[in-house]
Amino acid sequence: MDFLKVKSMLFIVSFMPIISLSNNEDSILHEMQTGIQPVEQTSSSVVNEEKQVNKDLTHDKIVQLTDKFMEKLIQDTDDHYRVQSYNTKEALVQEFKDIASKSLAKKYVDLYYKEQNQQLYIIPTETPAWFVPDQSYEKHVEDGHATIIQSNSSDLYGNYKIKMEFIYKEQKGWMIHKVYYPNRKF
Repeated sequence: MDFLKVKSMLFIVSFMPIISLSNNEDSILHEMQTGIQPVEQTSSSVVNEEKQVNKDLTHDKIVQLTDKFMEKLIQDTDDHYRVQSYNTKEALVQEFKDIASKSLAKKYVDLYYKEQNQQLYIIPTETPAWFVPDQSYEKHVEDGHATIIQSNSSDLYGNYKIKMEFIYKEQKGWMIHKVYYPNRKF
């Protein structure tokens, strides 16, 4: 009789599905047994941590954005100051779309470029007083907005203070929104 019990148990065990302790397979087994599909759960703290990491305006991100802004502002020209890559101010402004607000890009493009005979020309001048990566600055971040204030000095502009506002856009990340020069007229 003991032999028959053992043989029956072996038969039953050999046809039982292998059960794993992993959550995914455990959920599938539960679904098969009850017919109830589990609701996928995500940890809100993990999602919030990811958003927080993405929303952190680091020094490297500030340098990346300010450098890219200047790279786009300073265009290659021919000997007559005609821009090689763009024919209109609007086309150049569009190049800033991933790093700066349209209003800021337009302000700088209007200041440094002119359209003439369906071509775009740079107005020969110096680059603007700008963020200096190896200089210290104050940074204030709150609710997807950030402000940095930096005091600098240059031979051309003398002592100046620059205030830059950044905004965080869900689809684009951090962008330069506004640039001010408090107490200064250039």
